[in-house]
Amino acid sequence: MIGVMDTNEDPWSLGPLLKKMKLTFKGLTMYCTQQQRCLLWKHNDPSNKRVSLHCCLQQAQARTVYSLKEEKKSTKTAANFSTNLIVTCWFCQTSSGSPANPIYTIIFIVKDQRPLKRLIMEGTRGHILQLMVMGVLLGATVPGHRAIQTPDYDDTSTPEILNPSWMANIPDIYSISDVTMPGTHNTMALYGGTLAECNSWSLALQLRAGIRFLDIRVRHAKGNLTIHHGISYQYAHFGDVLMDVVAFLREYPSETVLMRLKEELSDTRDIYNAVVRYINEYAHWDLLWHSREMPSMGAARGKLIVLQDFTGPDLAIRYNSLDIADDWKVSSLQPEEVEKKWRSVSTHLEAAAVGNKNRMFLTYSSSASILAHPNALARLINPRLHRYLTGYVGQRKRFGIVAMDFPGAKLMQTIIGFNY
Repeated sequence: MIGVMDTNEDPWSLGPLLKKMKLTFKGLTMYCTQQQRCLLWKHNDPSNKRVSLHCCLQQAQARTVYSLKEEKKSTKTAANFSTNLIVTCWFCQTSSGSPANPIYTIIFIVKDQRPLKRLIMEGTRGHILQLMVMGVLLGATVPGHRAIQTPDYDDTSTPEILNPSWMANIPDIYSISDVTMPGTHNTMALYGGTLAECNSWSLALQLRAGIRFLDIRVRHAKGNLTIHHGISYQYAHFGDVLMDVVAFLREYPSETVLMRLKEELSDTRDIYNAVVRYINEYAHWDLLWHSREMPSMGAARGKLIVLQDFTGPDLAIRYNSLDIADDWKVSSLQPEEVEKKWRSVSTHLEAAAVGNKNRMFLTYSSSASILAHPNALARLINPRLHRYLTGYVGQRKRFGIVAMDFPGAKLMQTIIGFNY
């Protein structure tokens, strides 16, 4: 059961929630962004079984976890306590209400006798948040599935094939815009339930598998750049990304890495200085390609090319200078919706094949919505993408960057093969 309710009472006193749900329960977990706040909350449930909210501070990238546990008054009370339900609750203050009388949105889920994945919600406001979190919760309630590894789709933890130095055989005189390369959409989105997760390989493994385009989303707060996919925190910061890229390029200097970098969740529109500071701290300035001009393969080797999707002075190439197809909204998994998405992908790939070789093309095969999670869409789109590209095997084609969710290793090999 999933529900959303608004209340003007402090969500730390969960009486309204419990009263409305009329439940006895085994345990409750809350996630919040308030640090160092420790409360003791007591409530008498409908059966007069006393429970307490015990504060349990667990530092995990600045989040605080609160657990609700039974306070055993007697053996009799403990024996009668209901153990068949687990309740998990997320809350945020919405934009409605006044500072003196805020309105809180509480999103809760009840599930029989099985633990839930931990999800993170930080600070974003509004009704869109309600929809996003409910979608994440829907994803979190799906029973764990067996990991799948096929030629075109892979949600296992390890790629079937590694291809860490495939760019070594591309002539130096080729422009980067003339290279066909695999990429990942929301590269670091490994956590948060099926609505949030877009990949299953670590960044280090993605690079070694052959991924050369990264889609990196950072939340900017007090000068820090943490990695997010929407509200879902990805247990990493921008420095972690840079360190993996530096290590990879040091080991494989024949390669180059392109990185779209944009602000996500926060809306400061002022991440330039923080980005520069992270680069100087976790990498080095000479790692970057410092021009808006498209480099040749020879000039790009060993470099990180930032595709700058944020305001500020030029770091490198502006993201919006690319020819991009990113029709990411697919309302459902109905055949007509999937077909519409596929037409967008195939049309742009065809345009890339005959388009200006001096302009970089970027095609996202990824999509998502509450009723069409990334993994489900990828299982439908990736095979069609693989079949489409296989039809051109043996031809020297330029398709540009193909950014995917959960790409299979052989699909990636097919994309790379167009360079030779």
